[in-house]
Amino acid sequence: MALAALIVGGCAQQGGPVRTGKSHAIETYVRGVYAYQTGDQDEAVEALKAAIQANPSLIMPRAVLGRIYKQRGEYATAAEYYQQLTEMDPYEIDHHYQLGVSYQMLKRLLDAAASYRNALKLNANDFGSNMNLGLVHLALGDVDNAVRYTQKAASIRPDSAEAQANMAVALDSAGRYEEAEIAYRKSLDLAPKQAGTLVNYSNNLLAQQKWEEALQVLQEALKMEDTPYLRKRMGDAHAMGKQYDEAKQQYNLALQKNPKYYSAMNELGRVYIAEYQAGFELDDEKRDMALELWRKSLEANPRQPTIKLMIEDWERRMFSR
Repeated sequence: MALAALIVGGCAQQGGPVRTGKSHAIETYVRGVYAYQTGDQDEAVEALKAAIQANPSLIMPRAVLGRIYKQRGEYATAAEYYQQLTEMDPYEIDHHYQLGVSYQMLKRLLDAAASYRNALKLNANDFGSNMNLGLVHLALGDVDNAVRYTQKAASIRPDSAEAQANMAVALDSAGRYEEAEIAYRKSLDLAPKQAGTLVNYSNNLLAQQKWEEALQVLQEALKMEDTPYLRKRMGDAHAMGKQYDEAKQQYNLALQKNPKYYSAMNELGRVYIAEYQAGFELDDEKRDMALELWRKSLEANPRQPTIKLMIEDWERRMFSR
């Protein structure tokens, strides 16, 4: 909700009895808005609360207070004001939307979904409510509705890179990889330098076994940030293409950046086993290196039943030969 620019002349009254009534409440509200617009949030909060005390029926001070607390990251307090606003002015869509955002940040996802749905009752084509409701459904594991609402948002603003990227993630979750790939491309056409979208796009390509294309996308992402995760995914792409030397190099780079990155250890171990099997199981050193990596992985994260079973299986094979 936009705030009108206000110019306040004169000085605030010093001392004297506390004034009440509508005119004083409006003056105090104006002083609060001016303080907010000039960057003095503490003064703004004090004045806006005083305006509400002087006239509890005022709506706008609550709207500004909700905005201030949301900007501060105090979402519980912001939600209290937006809840009041939805009760006092239920036909203003922004109140429901902002309440939904506050609940979403508090991880109160069912409450957030209810607020966004209330906003959509007032305007079914509200972009933000559709997009955020889709993301809430995605977090709740309701993939069908995640796709439904993110697709709606993308249709409302087809030129929004964010909407296209969110729709792509929802489509990925539904296993609709080819449709998701199209959405990722549209998003990157609109905003090419989005590292998060590039990473998600590379994951989409790997899910489709398009490892060469995934490598190209990951190279672009690495130009923006060089993280253990990206190096690990580079290794995954090379391993998928049976480029084992390149895969080992990338996994080792990931482990240089994070020596406790157990997922990289696991995949590096799998590469050594693949090489061991490709060599007719003659080079026991590769098998032993895989077992050592998996044991270190369990030290970093003991809750990996699949890795435990793999170690037991290969140890059993060792002693049965």
